[in-house]
Amino acid sequence: MFPLLVAALGFWVMNILDGSALTYRTVGEAYRNMVKENQVQEMASAVAEHFRETGAYPPDLASLAATPGKEHLRSSVDTWQGYSRSATLNDGVWQFTRAALYMRKPTDGLSTSAFLDINSCGTGNAMTASSWCGQQSSTWYREESRLEINNQISQQRARMNMLLQKLASHFNAAQILPNRNFAGATLANNSITRMSDLVNYTGLANNCTGTFVYMSSVPIACEDMFDIWGGPIGYQFVTNKRVILVSESPLTNAAGTSVRIAAELDLTGL
Repeated sequence: MFPLLVAALGFWVMNILDGSALTYRTVGEAYRNMVKENQVQEMASAVAEHFRETGAYPPDLASLAATPGKEHLRSSVDTWQGYSRSATLNDGVWQFTRAALYMRKPTDGLSTSAFLDINSCGTGNAMTASSWCGQQSSTWYREESRLEINNQISQQRARMNMLLQKLASHFNAAQILPNRNFAGATLANNSITRMSDLVNYTGLANNCTGTFVYMSSVPIACEDMFDIWGGPIGYQFVTNKRVILVSESPLTNAAGTSVRIAAELDLTGL
């Protein structure tokens, strides 16, 4: 009887140990997955930030982590991480680029190229397909420049509308829209002049600071002279009661034509 009791206790202890080992393995795997998820999220956030700052995705994660101010990302670079940046793609509406960031599992046996060939929401490789989603059971992130297009256009138009309000305030006081260049000469009808030239600012967007004054009454900030991409804002003086602000954006439609963003102030009926 006693030997049987000892054997039963032994099996019971072994089951407990096996169960504990299984629990520890499960917890350990869950923790590793959470760490990998956080790594991908941190890198993905940095990729998106890099695009907002430069207008392009980084060529690889190593160069991203070497960017001044982003050195902390080095600890998030994992040997199982993958990253690819596409050439210019065309979805029939816009030309755009895509960045794919993902974490491969050591147990799935997939190479980088094999992972990119998996498309769970379309047809084709991540670097060529008009629409792409990664392997459903994996950790991945997709960033596409076309997703920001409408937001960027809206943001730029909002900035232009703020400048138009300043011009309208000048009209309310003088009953004429600003119509002279920096030297005081009258602008010709339908002429286009850079806003920066109107206030005699000769620098670039990235080193512009302060506020300038146009025609002694219109405060001109750096965002009035340059668009969100750093390009110049054009001031098209149509008539004394109508002006158009113009920006040549770096956005490109499917036909390869750069998108112009314009905002008009027409007070002709007043």
